[in-house]
Amino acid sequence: MKTGQVVRLKTGGPLMAVVEIQSLPAPTSDSEPIVDCVWFEGKAFVRGKFAADALECLVTPALAAATA
Repeated sequence: MKTGQVVRLKTGGPLMAVVEIQSLPAPTSDSEPIVDCVWFEGKAFVRGKFAADALECLVTPALAAATA
């Protein structure tokens, strides 16, 4: 997972863009990183943080073409 990638919660929901991936401090480094995401709900711009293991990475046509 990297900044700019399109993701979705594994349980469903809107497509979101990854803005930042926050690693946890050393004492908790065995935990999954926190991923800061943005998306739209109608015309409203929304931002939220999710555990990396709760998200699935989606391959968009532009990303597929760039990696081909």
